[in-house]
Amino acid sequence: MDPAQPDTAATPASNEHIYTLVPRLELNGSNWAVFMMRFSEAMDAADRWGHFDGTEPRPEPKDPNAPTDDETAAQKRWDREDKIGRSLLLQFLHDTTALRIRPFPTAQERWTRLSQEFTANSIYAQEELKRAFFGMRCSKGGDVRTYLENLGRKRYELMAAGVPISDGEYTWTILRGIPEDLAQFASPLFASARLSSLPSSVYLDTLIVHICREADRVRDRRNREQQNRGGRKKGKQPALAATT
Repeated sequence: MDPAQPDTAATPASNEHIYTLVPRLELNGSNWAVFMMRFSEAMDAADRWGHFDGTEPRPEPKDPNAPTDDETAAQKRWDREDKIGRSLLLQFLHDTTALRIRPFPTAQERWTRLSQEFTANSIYAQEELKRAFFGMRCSKGGDVRTYLENLGRKRYELMAAGVPISDGEYTWTILRGIPEDLAQFASPLFASARLSSLPSSVYLDTLIVHICREADRVRDRRNREQQNRGGRKKGKQPALAATT
């Protein structure tokens, strides 16, 4: 192989790997921020992003009435690349979304229309997702450990979808979602931890572990109390029967 020639054999494979990192755009636009970042990076790596942001316009001949062979060939190459870009974009959209932007003839026009629609939708969808997160509660008598695990998992899912949940919001949601006695136990711990020099992610994880342990102790204590009450009742029955 001539070292002066570019190695194009690996390009399709690398492009395929790049495209697999792009998520499908949700209908409600909840993951628009992540989709926009991933898609633009993938198209930039494939040298096609200029077709979407307008920085690589279609080449026009110096004399529109008498284009040269090179100018005509350049236009054909541009049209082919733009067609590939449009096709790639459609692969990451639901059918209803794809149908709405299909009438637009170029990749740039389709991307502009998509951005206008989903930037607004994304803000609304993200607020809805945050409200649902803040409303998560541990059901009465439910398992606190499972609730906290689900809450942490949901936070990471939202952050991956471009919906940030700050440490303060996360703490507030935990204290509102756990039973009142555990919230009273955890509140001073959170307050003192904020004054420490530890990273917030470290002390939050540590405090959640302490809350889970306290929840286990409370549950075990209540179980023992119920067993003791049950045992005392059973012990009194023969005496009551004899007295009667």
